Amino acid sequence: MSDEFAIISYPQSRNMGDEVQSLAAARLLPRVDHFVPREEVHQFTAPGSGRVKLICNGWFTPEPEAWPPSPSVDPLMVSFHATHKRGADRQLISQQHADFYRRVAPIGCRDNGTRQKLEALGIDSYFSGCLTLTLD
Repeated sequence: MSDEFAIISYPQSRNMGDEVQSLAAARLLPRVDHFVPREEVHQFTAPGSGRVKLICNGWFTPEPEAWPPSPSVDPLMVSFHATHKRGADRQLISQQHADFYRRVAPIGCRDNGTRQKLEALGIDSYFSGCLTLTLD
């Protein structure tokens, strides 16, 4: 079975910047086989497939119960940001998910605040900036 690739989609967002980030992500993949809704990443299963490689970039999520990605996702963690909206970052970046982050590290972070929170848990991370910086 060949690799399948996915990017994040934002059906619940009215922020055009979210979509622009996915355009930037799509340019880094050989093709896009699936669109994974950000708030459903925890339950995504690719039809007829075992696993998908998903670029996990952008703003995650004021719905922390939608994190981490499902076991059928191989997350490529670049330009990751854990929102502090409604305190979600305290749940997204917590001891509860530390094993997940260690398994997929190093984590590319869109901002230094996210990087510092991951490093406080001993997670290998680095500042990558926003994925839109890769656009011409």
